[in-house]
Amino acid sequence: MGRGGVSQVLGRNAVQMLDFLLFFSVMDLISAILKGGERPRKVLDRCLYINDCLEERGGSWVTAFQPTKEKHMTVLHQAASDEFCNLLPLAFFSLAARLPLERAGVQQDFVCFALEMYDRFVQLFVDGNPLLDQVQ
Repeated sequence: MGRGGVSQVLGRNAVQMLDFLLFFSVMDLISAILKGGERPRKVLDRCLYINDCLEERGGSWVTAFQPTKEKHMTVLHQAASDEFCNLLPLAFFSLAARLPLERAGVQQDFVCFALEMYDRFVQLFVDGNPLLDQVQ
């Protein structure tokens, strides 16, 4: 199914549904990164595909990483484990590294948000997060 088909199937709530899909794919990406192997690449490709669909509908991939930006995302972040929410910076930079530079910079306040995520990422190492020991 092409990108247009995905948007048609999702209907008028497409952006919110794609936000959900991206969030759960990001959670899957964190899990895949922790396990290693070839799976992270496949999951990352899925995240990029969902991101493309989201951007076509006027959404922003950054929303998946901001629990307070949209009400529906707050609920998702509350449902996810604290361990996985703490590892969101790992997924953020994995995804950001695969996006063309001009697409990342289009997001309003992207640099400020990226710096916030970087600070959280560094804090994971400073705190000695044991889950990072699994990352290969």
